[in-house]
Amino acid sequence: MTQTARYQLNSVANITQAEKILADFRELFVLGQPVELDASEVERIDTAVLQLIVSLKKSLADKELALTFSAASDAFSQAVNTMGLTHILEFSLTDEST
Repeated sequence: MTQTARYQLNSVANITQAEKILADFRELFVLGQPVELDASEVERIDTAVLQLIVSLKKSLADKELALTFSAASDAFSQAVNTMGLTHILEFSLTDEST
């Protein structure tokens, strides 16, 4: 059974954190495991970090590994939707209030 690496995005995920997030994603990729991303704490996210997430997903897919989302805040969900990335990230918007 393959283990899954988990990664928690901080409440602010923007270009000022992009270098650290990139380094973290590189470490995750080297593990050779699927990655589960928790975006439940995200209050603000920008295109720099969304691009890193897309890049990680594509890199993992090249190794036949998955990037999944364990949870997502409204801010994260809206950013993904606004940028038109729901299909690319295979991200489904759900209404957690029901």
